[in-house]
Amino acid sequence: MLIEDFNEVLLPSESIGGVFSHVRAGKFGDVLSACNLTDLEAKGFKFTWHRYIQGVRHLAKKLDRALVDLEWQDKFREAFVENLGRLHSDHHPILLRYGGLPMFKRERPFRFEVAWSTHKDYQEVVSGAWSVCEKDVLRGLDIVRDDSIIFNKFTFGNIFRNKRRILARLVGVQNCLEEQPTDSLAMLEKHLWKEYNMVLQQEELFWYQKSREKWVQCGDRNTKFFHTMTMARRKRNKIHSLFLQNRNWCTEDKILQSEALHYFKDLFCSNAPVGNVDLGLDALPMISDEGNVGLVRIVLKEEVYTTFIQMESFKAPGADGFHAFFFKKYWHIVGEDVWNMVREAFIHGSFDRKLAETLVVLIPKVDAPTSIKQFRPISLCKVIYKIITKVLVNRIRPLLDSIIGPLQGSFVLCRGTTENALIDQEIMHYMNHSKSKKGSLAVKLDLEKAYDRVEWDFL
Repeated sequence: MLIEDFNEVLLPSESIGGVFSHVRAGKFGDVLSACNLTDLEAKGFKFTWHRYIQGVRHLAKKLDRALVDLEWQDKFREAFVENLGRLHSDHHPILLRYGGLPMFKRERPFRFEVAWSTHKDYQEVVSGAWSVCEKDVLRGLDIVRDDSIIFNKFTFGNIFRNKRRILARLVGVQNCLEEQPTDSLAMLEKHLWKEYNMVLQQEELFWYQKSREKWVQCGDRNTKFFHTMTMARRKRNKIHSLFLQNRNWCTEDKILQSEALHYFKDLFCSNAPVGNVDLGLDALPMISDEGNVGLVRIVLKEEVYTTFIQMESFKAPGADGFHAFFFKKYWHIVGEDVWNMVREAFIHGSFDRKLAETLVVLIPKVDAPTSIKQFRPISLCKVIYKIITKVLVNRIRPLLDSIIGPLQGSFVLCRGTTENALIDQEIMHYMNHSKSKKGSLAVKLDLEKAYDRVEWDFL
């Protein structure tokens, strides 16, 4: 680990008020790449050096940082840097917390491991659990979860421990082959090579699933890259400390939890009762009779399967811990019951409330968030719940052009947000060059609030 004032910046966003040198930043980046060093995540203030020129011009840069290699980061997974307030210097002091702050400990939720599917006995675990679920999908998933935990502990085992054991046996067999080669040792070496390749595949899938790097294709065996991305993603998503609404810097876990709960309750809860609203339209757009027939038709098994294929296999799972990959892999076992569950939901217009259980998590909007406003809440829904909604989406998507006006620029096929930006530029250009004596007025809405919660009174 290196902690120092490096007197250089890597990105234009790491400085304000000065001239950014691409040449010097490139040389600094080359040094970090050659030494296999990465910048340890910093909390608190974005810039670590400030200076005022003639009392007016303000310069600020991120000159102080902590650089670590992969081995150090793996040993101290909870480590991060905290940029403290500056007092008697133009530099902020930086504090390394290598053990992490005491966080609220809870039981880790179940997560389906893709590597289990490579074991020859795991399909029997799924089929055995499904044979006793009596066509109840939610109960079947609960049984699969319990049996998978037992399977992982007593049959599948620890991937990294198995890798070390097989490699040690392989080295021992090769030493014996050098001294006294025999057919039995040669066959054993071949068998161990096959086991070693399998455990490498399992290790790759393990880190690939956790890193969720979409642009890297499976098959490279680049587990070090996946491991690094996983550690970086965990550090980026973990909330260690934030500025509270009173601008006090807080590192206490319970206070941060209370702050987040209070903020999002205030954001999502409505304060004003909503009555009948007159939209000022003579007639609302209508869906044709043919479109209505298509929306309420019986769900076919092929339609559900096609919807599954459209889903990303390794998206973050919901409360039950199962990815879409599980249903794709074992569709021949679970497909019939899943289809019946989706079909019944469309027939009766309702489903088991357990299916709608959702995990709400906070995703940072920026690289180094300092306040709760810089986090975006997302809902992690169960896969079958997603299937019901995606079937609805696939059915209503062809009808959107007939019920949504041309001024809506997003969330419709073949329309994009960039169109809004172009129109905005044209409007501002017109306003700047307009010679009208009456003048023009532009109103900017709080898009964040309008997107998170749409209230008629606010609009």
